[in-house]
Amino acid sequence: MLNLFYSGERADISFEFGHFRQTSIRAHKFILETNAPALARLCECVDTSATVHIQDVSVEAFRFVLKYIYGGSPPNQQDVLKYGKEIIEAANRYGVSSLKLEIERSFIELRVVDTSNCLDFICFAQENSCTALKEYAISYLIARPQDVMNVSDSAERLKDSPDLMLEILCAIMKIEPETMSPPKNPKPTKWKSLLSRKRSKGGKKKNKKKCGKGKVTPGQPGPHKKVERHQIAGTELLGTDTIRKEAIKVLQLCEEPRRTSSQ
Repeated sequence: MLNLFYSGERADISFEFGHFRQTSIRAHKFILETNAPALARLCECVDTSATVHIQDVSVEAFRFVLKYIYGGSPPNQQDVLKYGKEIIEAANRYGVSSLKLEIERSFIELRVVDTSNCLDFICFAQENSCTALKEYAISYLIARPQDVMNVSDSAERLKDSPDLMLEILCAIMKIEPETMSPPKNPKPTKWKSLLSRKRSKGGKKKNKKKCGKGKVTPGQPGPHKKVERHQIAGTELLGTDTIRKEAIKVLQLCEEPRRTSSQ
């Protein structure tokens, strides 16, 4: 298949680049459908021998991706250093995940992360779902946090990604991000559980009372417990007879010392 990539013989689709579409690369639909379905879907809306305009991907990066789709080897170290990020973006867009993993591994082997680009690689890996590259860059940040954060505008790059900040914090503290989030159904405290038990018991007692003529309706005061307003020692009290009696006792106890002192 690699010979077909170089020769372009019997190609039935053409990819054009640039504003004036001055550069084009020919390809075969059946190879794209087999090895890159996402890229093949771009060609479904065009006729035979038609062209597809590619945007936001450079010609060099697209050529590396297309060569890999035809069975070619991954880019060499120099090409990875120069076009690595563009190749990852193109491979991620067109569903060529194996090439993306190859470039990630090359970045890690070449040790491209340093204090000046550590956060750039972390954000780039987050945006393009590069798990291995992100873990490598975060481990570098943990090993040299002061050197990385001393770079100008380092903290500004993480403001738009709170989830990434949490992941870095959890990696520094060596804990799982799931443990930082509150539980979905927290257990009630002791006093809340006791209160709910008391309410449930009280509700059962009320339900036992039958409603009818001369009977007490649940939640309603009975005929012998009418709500009245009373005035005791200049204080207004609104409640049942039981509450009124208890309040009178308390007020009498409070008034006894005053009477003895006045006598």
